[in-house]
Amino acid sequence: MLQLVFVTGVSLNVVLMLFNLLPIAPLDGSHVLLDLLDPTTARRVQLAMNQYGLFVLIVVVVFAGQIIGPLVGSTVNLLIGVQYYL
Repeated sequence: MLQLVFVTGVSLNVVLMLFNLLPIAPLDGSHVLLDLLDPTTARRVQLAMNQYGLFVLIVVVVFAGQIIGPLVGSTVNLLIGVQYYL
């Protein structure tokens, strides 16, 4: 039972970490993306993300399970050494 609680806690934190690093406007990954781009491109990308970011975020939330699932499973396996499937 304790192992299940531990694995669930680790997997939830990994999901939140990966989700937060997506380069979509309200998330932290967008700041990382904008810092990597040159200033003129970053400004154009920022304007587009401010306009369409929330819509893209909703689409990602709906369809992210198929994409993030394998990443979470492999990351949890790496971190705790227990075979875990979402």
